[in-house]
Amino acid sequence: MRHIAKTLLVPCALALSACTAVTPAFKDIGTRSGPCVDGGPDSVAQQFYDYRIQHRGQNAGDVSALRPYLSDSLWQTLQKANQTHPEQAVFLKGDIFSSRATTPDSVAVASSSRIPNTDARNIPLRIEQSQGDQHWVDEVLMIREGQCWVVDDVRYLGGAAHAPAGTLRQSLEKRGS
Repeated sequence: MRHIAKTLLVPCALALSACTAVTPAFKDIGTRSGPCVDGGPDSVAQQFYDYRIQHRGQNAGDVSALRPYLSDSLWQTLQKANQTHPEQAVFLKGDIFSSRATTPDSVAVASSSRIPNTDARNIPLRIEQSQGDQHWVDEVLMIREGQCWVVDDVRYLGGAAHAPAGTLRQSLEKRGS
């Protein structure tokens, strides 16, 4: 009787394992030229904002320490803005990753576990921020470069007075033109 059960169990197990194999929708998710931080999109976003809070006011406008968190494209855009557009100095010295000009005291990143597509290449996440008794929400766009999740843009939803446009990239473009 045991021999018959084993004979039936092995083919069933093999059949089930074949059914659970997942093939990614995107076989090539690109490359990354810089270092990165381990974790999923929400974990990396939380680490990014935590790092910024811990290092608030240190070398304002210098984004070199943020390189592991930023997409190659956003990194290059920020480098270009720092080097070629001195009129952006005030904007770049403020908190360009938030609707408000100063870095928040605390940040909570929404979980990406509610997003069903594990093959996603980009994921927008809500960022709840506070400073004193002020609270606001922004949205960070996390993209996948190689095996890394990185920040690619910030959508300002918290009524920013210091940002000339609705997103970080648009603000850099507007100031640079």
